[in-house]
Amino acid sequence: MRYPFVAIQKNGIQINTDLFPEEFEPIIKLFEEDNNGTLDLVKIEMNRLFLHGTKCELMLRLSGPYFTVAKIAFEHRRQGNMEELCNILNQLCEHHPEKLGVRIEAVVSAAMTNFCHKNGFTPSPLDPSSFEKIIVEEEQKASDEDVLLISKRLLMENREAYEVLAQ
Repeated sequence: MRYPFVAIQKNGIQINTDLFPEEFEPIIKLFEEDNNGTLDLVKIEMNRLFLHGTKCELMLRLSGPYFTVAKIAFEHRRQGNMEELCNILNQLCEHHPEKLGVRIEAVVSAAMTNFCHKNGFTPSPLDPSSFEKIIVEEEQKASDEDVLLISKRLLMENREAYEVLAQ
């Protein structure tokens, strides 16, 4: 892996090249190809994967019941990059039984809304600007009530975190 694992701490930056999870290598390669070379930033901080290139970026939340695409931009659009990212995340869900699937947050453009509908994502019951796609096998699927309870719990946890940060 060319990128070191970077963990920001109060007293500075700690770098350990042995700890960056190899399972994220396909995502990094996808963004490198879109960026026509190496990325400016590759790090995991507070359970989020950050990638940043000249004209591409990703913030992927790793905690919670979904892999959540919170921020995304590709330089080369309409090239199948988003579909490839979703395929990679679907494969990661197979190796992480705690994950229900993939969520795309803050969908505001018509193009992304169309992508979500075309690729089987449904609007989140708690946030109409977010779309979810449950990936787990049929017998493992949580009920709609379970998903709603998990989503409510995560929403409360996020609110509590924002309140702590605001103080």
